[in-house]
Amino acid sequence: MGGERVALYVEVAVDRPRPAGASAEGDLGLILSYRIPPDMAVRPGHLVLVPLGGRVTQGIAVATTDTPAVAADKILELLRLVDPDPVLTADQLELGRWIAGYYRCSLYAALALMLPPGVSSQEVVTLHLVPGGRERAGAARLTARQARVLDLLAQAGGVLPADQVRRRLDGGDLNTVARQLEKRGLIERRSALVRPRVGPRHELFVRLAAPAPDGKAPRLGAVQSAALDWLAAPPPAAGNGNGEAPGDGWRAARALYRAVDGAARGTLTRLAEHGLVTLEERVVWRDPLAGVRPPPYAPLLLTGRQGQIWDALAGALEARRTRKPDAPAASYLLHGVTGSGKTEIYLRALGLALRLGMQAIVLVPEIALTPQTMHRFAGRFPGRVALLHSRLGAGERYDQWRQIRDGGFDVVVGSRSAVFAPLPRLGLIILDEEHEWSYKQDSYPYYHTREVALKRAALTGSVVVLGSATPDVATYHRATRPPVTPDPVPGVQWHLLSLPARVGLGRGPDGAEVTTELPMPPVRVVDMRQELRGGNRSIFSMALQQALAATLRAGEQAILFLNRRGSRTFILCRACGYVPTCPQCDIPLVYHADIDLLLCHRCDLHKREPHPCPRCGSPSIKRFGAGTQRVEEEMRHLFPAARVLRWDRDTAARKGAHDDLLGAFVRQQADVLVGTQMIAKGLDLPLVTLVGVISADTGLHLPDFRAGERTFQLLTQVAGRAGRRTAGGQVIVQTYSPEHYAIQAAARHDYRSFYTQDIRFRLAHEYPPFSRMAKLVYSAYSEAACQIEANRLAGVILDLAAGLDEEIEVLGPAPSFMHKLRNRYRWQLLLRGTDLAPLLAQLALPPGWTLDIDPVSML
Repeated sequence: MGGERVALYVEVAVDRPRPAGASAEGDLGLILSYRIPPDMAVRPGHLVLVPLGGRVTQGIAVATTDTPAVAADKILELLRLVDPDPVLTADQLELGRWIAGYYRCSLYAALALMLPPGVSSQEVVTLHLVPGGRERAGAARLTARQARVLDLLAQAGGVLPADQVRRRLDGGDLNTVARQLEKRGLIERRSALVRPRVGPRHELFVRLAAPAPDGKAPRLGAVQSAALDWLAAPPPAAGNGNGEAPGDGWRAARALYRAVDGAARGTLTRLAEHGLVTLEERVVWRDPLAGVRPPPYAPLLLTGRQGQIWDALAGALEARRTRKPDAPAASYLLHGVTGSGKTEIYLRALGLALRLGMQAIVLVPEIALTPQTMHRFAGRFPGRVALLHSRLGAGERYDQWRQIRDGGFDVVVGSRSAVFAPLPRLGLIILDEEHEWSYKQDSYPYYHTREVALKRAALTGSVVVLGSATPDVATYHRATRPPVTPDPVPGVQWHLLSLPARVGLGRGPDGAEVTTELPMPPVRVVDMRQELRGGNRSIFSMALQQALAATLRAGEQAILFLNRRGSRTFILCRACGYVPTCPQCDIPLVYHADIDLLLCHRCDLHKREPHPCPRCGSPSIKRFGAGTQRVEEEMRHLFPAARVLRWDRDTAARKGAHDDLLGAFVRQQADVLVGTQMIAKGLDLPLVTLVGVISADTGLHLPDFRAGERTFQLLTQVAGRAGRRTAGGQVIVQTYSPEHYAIQAAARHDYRSFYTQDIRFRLAHEYPPFSRMAKLVYSAYSEAACQIEANRLAGVILDLAAGLDEEIEVLGPAPSFMHKLRNRYRWQLLLRGTDLAPLLAQLALPPGWTLDIDPVSML
């Protein structure tokens, strides 16, 4: 043996297969012991394959030991390592334990968030019709669903993947039906792990070989000669995106194939056989920024106020070098109005962190922000910035992850999942637009990026900077008041930093460039009720029409904001009141003029627009309401010469669309940008002087205590796109509720006024931050089953709560705001109390339930 054995057993968090629709909240710690084979070295953080219940499943080694928790003769042997090196560090393992405990998910689900993209082996279950089973079934009494499964298998030749069978069934739990058929001996279920989706990319490279001094020149064809001529020519400059390595003679074979007509692998093989070229397979990095070379982004001058904030952050980073292990983490809430220079503060903090030998993560809430942010940061720190977000290809994400782990980058810029980037010397985490609810994961496990960032900072001793012009009310409260409920990440030292003035560049008396303060753009609130009384039935008020005309005459740019897609929001028969709805989701279908179809914004169902009314036959069935497409149509009608660009989920669906749309607008290839909330989130559009909000009421009256906060944030953020370089910008907000405090505060750019009123409302009604909340949602294909199960669980919770000292309130059960989604009904319960952890620790959830800790939406 090579040395003394350290451990005999390994504790593994396993990826236990679950039925479709089942939740994992009940198995918070499914950790099993396995024997380590004598010839295998296993360390915590390794990705492994293990036997479980007659299947092979994937797991993550979380600890090694010589004393397993169960009898040694009952322990199975670990099968193999998926990767020879551990994929998770000790800090990441600890972070996963915290996520599993706080958000009530399985440990494997928490740790899987940090795995390299695309490396997880996926289990595929197939259903097999037993020979003769179809004939024996003829004499059996089968339910309609059981017979349907057998018919599908018979039509497919006896074998189908379970996912395909599930899609073809009309609702219901396939797992239950399959188990019943398997028990009768009519079908078999088999599972296997398929290979990971991605791995290192290998490419063929070629270079000229030195000919043998006494060798005879072979006879070559025209294509072979052309290939040799191409190889002999000087290579292109570095950075051409071909994976070539100028200077050492090696050239990418794929570049040769493109350059020489008729060249292929056989061409190079024959040249190699003649000894004229050398071939070599190399690992090539897939670079999402190939061919993108951002211009240098030089440091900007700081105002006096910016300088004070920079001194505070610089001191925190310097202190981090001598931080004691038990010292509290430092979190800075940077509250700066739009255009106040927060990005320059971020860049300076990154620069100092890198000089001190640290690494950093920069998080943005929307992929739409990533290209612009990436260009700035890569321009300041060329060659040191990596990109991680979901719109990258799986191979690109995998390669970026490997290079980050191997020390190839010091700064990672990305959206939500970038918080898990495997940086070994992490010292700084920046969360831009910290208030954005897209930082909350909308699928299991339901973690919040902000809390994960704070916990990771506490584990690594990193400094956290949370930036926003409109901070989350609870975050602002944490930064200014002692906590009134148990903090998810206790012991964090909070600091508030303020940038109350917008800044720009000007010229001093001597002509030198100086940093100056700019006024915030004036906001005019237009009461659309008065517009209607005045006879204006356009979706544009007279004030907005006049401002648009003036902006276009001046050669300036405008933004029109409406947080609703589509052309018309619903179709209505004025004779009988019929409204076409989605049969799967039970919500009105939205008309999209570009495809001339009705569309469900939840499940993407498409239908033809009905004419006449299918209920009463009346021709009086019309389109009502407005979305971004309607705004675009109206804009083109009123201003035919204007160049209009629309930016919403419909136009930005393809890869790279965000970057293309933003680039076109910045290059002044459009005069007016129409969009949804994508355009409100931190974009720097220097030539925009007018912002028009078509309707400030879209989300104002939703049954959610955060409705006012969301409205204030959206209005303030979108208003902040105007006048970011020079004075003279303006904002026009159209609303039917001009007196609402959120709209009034947004019109004054007055966060403090809004916060004061909103926190008073929350205190009176015991909403966060004065309580903690959890949302439980049950879904099923039967409305009655939903109601019965929701009432049952509510009773269980009330019984558990009665035995606790902590007072816990149960709101509901009631149908969810999104009552039906993809043919499944949904009922929900809301829990509210100062500390929910003792109750949740005792609560076992059956399949069908989802649990969301600290939900960002009550709907």
